[in-house]
Order: sequence, then C-alpha cells, then structure tokens
Amino acid sequence: MAGSRDTFALEQMGNPDRPDGAVLDIVRNGDMIIKVGNETKARLLRVSSQTLKEGSKYFEARLGPNWGSQDKTFTVSSPLTVDAEYDVGFVLFMLILHAVPLKDPRTGLRIKLKHFRKLAALVDMYMYHGDIPAYITQRLDEHLAENHVPVILKSVFLLDILTISYLLNLADLFAKASRQIMWCLTSKDLPGASIEPGMLALLPIDIFAVFDRESHRLRSSLLNSLPIVFYPEPHIGSSGEDNAWWCKKCDAVPHEQRWMQEVVSKSEMWTEEQASPLLYSIDRLFSSHLADMEMLDTSRECTPEGHQTACGHFRPRYIDVNHDEMLQDVFRAMGGVCMHCFKTGRFKYEVYCEQHGLSLT
Repeated sequence: MAGSRDTFALEQMGNPDRPDGAVLDIVRNGDMIIKVGNETKARLLRVSSQTLKEGSKYFEARLGPNWGSQDKTFTVSSPLTVDAEYDVGFVLFMLILHAVPLKDPRTGLRIKLKHFRKLAALVDMYMYHGDIPAYITQRLDEHLAENHVPVILKSVFLLDILTISYLLNLADLFAKASRQIMWCLTSKDLPGASIEPGMLALLPIDIFAVFDRESHRLRSSLLNSLPIVFYPEPHIGSSGEDNAWWCKKCDAVPHEQRWMQEVVSKSEMWTEEQASPLLYSIDRLFSSHLADMEMLDTSRECTPEGHQTACGHFRPRYIDVNHDEMLQDVFRAMGGVCMHCFKTGRFKYEVYCEQHGLSLT
C-alpha cells in the first residue's frame, strides 16, 4: 500500500483504520520494512535504510556491524522490529527523518501539542540530528505570544514549548519560550504546567532548582533597565548654589539606587517579598514599580522655603514614554536563555550569548 496525501493524513491522526499486514510507504523506493507498535496494533512501514543511518545515531548503530544487521534484508515477512508506540508522533518522525514535506497544509494544522511532545521524545530517543521543518517551528510558535509585553500571558504550555524546542534543537524558539516563562511565571506556577514529568526528565537541568535563583538575580539586575527619570530634589546649601537642582553628591548616586530608594523599597510588593521571597512575576513586579513612579510628583519647583528637602532625595521628570514602552525596555533587557549553554548546564538570562553568537531578544 503506497503512502498518499501526507501519509494518510498522519494515519488518520492516531486512529487509523488499516487492513492487517498492509505496508505504509514513508518513501516508495525504500529498501527495508520496519515493524512498529505492539502485536495487536503493529504497523509495517517502508523506509530507507541509508536515510535512517544518516539521520539517526540509533539506527546507524542498529543497522551496523555491532548489531549484526548490516547484511540483513528486512522484508514484509521479516521486518526490523522497532520498540516504539505507533502513533501520529512516530509517523511524523519518520516523515521528518526522510525529509518528506507536507504537501497539504491542512495536515500540519491538525497536529496538536501532544503530538509534538511525542515527536520531541522520539527525536531524543533515536538521536536524530537532522533539520526540523519550518512548519513544525511555526506550529509550536503559535502557542507563544508575540514578544510584546501587553500580549504576553501566563500559559500552562510555556514549559512544554521550552522542553519541546530544546529536544528539537530550535534555539530561537527556546530563547523565546524562556523569556516568557521568566517574565510571567513564578516558581509556584511551574508545577501547574501541562508538561509531563517524563519530558522534564529529558532536560539537562532541573528547572525547578534554578528558576528561583535566576529570578532573584533579575530583580536586582533589571533595575538598570528602568528609565533614567529620577533627578535630585531641589535643595539648598549642599552644592554651593542656592536652589540648585543638583549637587555632586546627588549626581553620583546610580539611577538604580534612586529607583530603589524612591519607589522599589516603598512598594507593597517589595515589602511582601521581604517576608515571602519571589511571590510575584517579573512582569507584575516591574509594572508595579513603573506605575508607582508615574504617580509621583514630577514638578521641578523647589520645596517652599523653610521646608527644604535634604540632600539625597530624588524626583522623576522628563517622562516622555508610556508605561508599556518602559516595560518593554525591561523585558528586552532581561533577554533569554541560550539553548546551547543550557545543554552544558548553564541557566542564565542574557541579551546576547557571546560564546555562541546568538541574540536572545
């Protein structure tokens, strides 16, 4: 039986109605038959032995001399048995391994996240090292919002996309998922994700163990990305010039320290996190900081005589961008995680990975 219309629409999306003993062609000129699935639901597939060996380290070894299979002929009556569940994910994996494109775009639209999970696990299991088709990346990307702060939402699928993109070696998608996870989730949200424990076990790092550490670091480092809007309160005497808007002592205070003094340390969220650390997402926390700043007096007028402000106090001015634009700058400065560094056990958010020459924004 020859394969047709995207291999029978990926075997009727997991509920195939096929005659016993029928052979489904992954490639019509394949030189070997493999048997997939258990005895009651086994399926025979016609594949290319050379393609299997070139794209999969597992099949390269399985069909090599160490397994004594290099000279064997695998036929309908004597197929190579592959210990895997026969489902949509496996058909999709075989098509990708053989570089068979989907000719009907409707087939790709029917592939669900659960099928991508299975595909990712198979790519890892059989050590596939070829390319992933663009339609896979596009379908996965549909589960993520655009990297624009007003539309990024908390989603139970974020950890799924991070894991799947890692196993499929999709560095850009991995970075995007990592950014949205840190931006809108807290560690207490992670256990509620839809991902299966078996998938998480395939990652080289325990996400739950490193997430809080990095979230804590970003709370401090991202203060640098807040807008430079705080300038000294008018005060007398410290600069040698009456009613000066600045003095050298005030001018030397870093702007992140000004934010901490005038906004962050006075916020309710910050106070709550001193008692229970990391309660809030980066998104909520920094949006709150900006909102608190926007409510402050931006006047440059000096405090009435007799009530001069002491040196070392600051007031915002020159706020010429809106809330979302300022928050977007924070999001951009957060960056993402480099997938290649992640493979080596490094989980750090940065704008650009120097080692791998990869933009993470």
